[in-house]
Amino acid sequence: ARRVNTTTPEVATMESAPLPQAAAPFEQDLNGHSAPPGENGMGSGVPEIPSLFLGNLDYGATPTDIQAIFEQPLQVPGLDMSQVQIAVERVDLKRGYCFVYLKQNFASIEERDLVYNYAQRISGMHIDRVSKQLRSEFAKGDGRVKRNQDHRRSGGEIEPCDTLFVVNYHVDRTRREDLEMLFKDYGRLVRVDMRRNYAFVHFEST
Repeated sequence: ARRVNTTTPEVATMESAPLPQAAAPFEQDLNGHSAPPGENGMGSGVPEIPSLFLGNLDYGATPTDIQAIFEQPLQVPGLDMSQVQIAVERVDLKRGYCFVYLKQNFASIEERDLVYNYAQRISGMHIDRVSKQLRSEFAKGDGRVKRNQDHRRSGGEIEPCDTLFVVNYHVDRTRREDLEMLFKDYGRLVRVDMRRNYAFVHFEST
């Protein structure tokens, strides 16, 4: 994956894109699309769960607060999480959003799918000290993101991607049109989705 630093925002690709300067990746599916349970599995026969993007976080939220959402599951109607133990590998917390990586130690596909459904169902919930309305979305491609990350750290090449993650721009002065102007020379734009303090730039192709 690649990231470019412009004069104002910080930019990263979902996997990789042909932009000037290389840096760390953005690894989430920011269109709200998620792979269905039981697809693209690896290893022991139990499909992996993709890393999670959590948005709309309170600025005071801590990694411990985020981790507790999974290791001490919330009450979600229709889901019995009492017999499931969710282990968090790490939480990469930024200002207003984070990436959550779960340990892939599921005893069965049913347990994995229960955790998968839980991660989807907490989206939109109010969680004390975390978010007034949590946004929870999966990465593309089940375990592929983490494997790409490991591959990148070892010096390997990562496949191009058609979506950029943009952060650290001035929230009061930056408009959608500014981002469109900044990125229009890199390919045909489909749309720019702006959030509170980050944005997603979608290209027609890689």
